[in-house]
Amino acid sequence: MAKIKITKKDLKEDGLRTWGYETYEWIKNNKTFLTIVLTVFFVSLIGIKIFQFRNESITKQANFLYKMALESYYRASMLTEPEKKSERDSLFEETIKNANAMINTFPKHPLTHATLMMKGNILYYKNSFDEAATVFKKAIETARDNREKAEALVGLGYAYENKHFFTNDLPALNLAEQSYTKAIELGMGTEIEYEAMLCKGRILEQKMQNAEAIKLYETIIAKSKEITSKDSKYFKPGTWQYNLLQRYNDFNTVFSFAKDAEFALYRLKGSEGGS
Repeated sequence: MAKIKITKKDLKEDGLRTWGYETYEWIKNNKTFLTIVLTVFFVSLIGIKIFQFRNESITKQANFLYKMALESYYRASMLTEPEKKSERDSLFEETIKNANAMINTFPKHPLTHATLMMKGNILYYKNSFDEAATVFKKAIETARDNREKAEALVGLGYAYENKHFFTNDLPALNLAEQSYTKAIELGMGTEIEYEAMLCKGRILEQKMQNAEAIKLYETIIAKSKEITSKDSKYFKPGTWQYNLLQRYNDFNTVFSFAKDAEFALYRLKGSEGGS
């Protein structure tokens, strides 16, 4: 009997046919399972595409509303002349309208915090201190880090402090001090800390707690000198101190809070010496 020679090619082709047959049988026997898998895959793919499209759409809409609010806000801020008050007020109203659209439509968007701060500042300048306080509280809730929380707390403190100034409301003064104290804590290591300390110093003066105010002003001056030194450990590329110096090229123009503290200290010590 003649021997049949089977080559590697024949074995490969036979194996391929066997694999094809087994695959066909598996598909035939598992049609329901395969249909489910493919359906889940395509539904997931469509869902991902819809999610991506929705996110892109939300980003575009939010950016547009924020840009509109920001433009009218800065235009209004530049109109400082008394005869342009009507135009400034109109632009501020336009800002609040766009800010409300942004806040109400995208309450959890990253730009919402900045929008709330913008709205709060306008209400503050309009002497609507209770409304401003409500908005700054929302800004605290939407803050993404301690610096943003401290910034909103300073705004809240200003609202309470000026409410006291216009109405002599003592509880408002106490709330202002609490806001500034918390801002000092959360803003530690940033420029917000200096502003909050200066603000708290004003409150302490109003409460006739001059000794405590003096200590606070001295702290501002001492910490400012440490940070503004080019040999300071704080002066490192990437830090906010370094970035500010690159922008202004002079720390003396940035740390006006230290200058204000020096003036307040001179005034308080002078009044003590004369009494």
